[in-house]
Amino acid sequence: MLSALGPVQALLRVGKQERSMSLVALEQAWRGEFATLWRTPPGYAGTIDADSRGPAADWLAARMAALPEGLLPASTGRSLTARIRAFQTTQGLLADGRAGPVTLMQLNRLAGVDEPRLQTPR
Repeated sequence: MLSALGPVQALLRVGKQERSMSLVALEQAWRGEFATLWRTPPGYAGTIDADSRGPAADWLAARMAALPEGLLPASTGRSLTARIRAFQTTQGLLADGRAGPVTLMQLNRLAGVDEPRLQTPR
């Protein structure tokens, strides 16, 4: 498991042991697969959009309403799809108006949700 990432080395945890590895060596060994750990909204079963109903859709609407003032352009409007698209654009994400895992992770980050994060190597 990658637990810390610095400018020239990474810290990997294998079982209970930690090992430092240069980014060059990591790049040569890594095949591109990865998984992330994040907190899903209550009742989440996949992408959330304006047609979604239930606890996950309610969670998304509440998170979007609680975004800091000025994060979304004033011209965004009230529709959930328009707000999701505007949010995705401000975060450099594909602006498809559907809240998938990456969009939800960014919302969690801005809301200060306690999730696993990479550390800076010691």
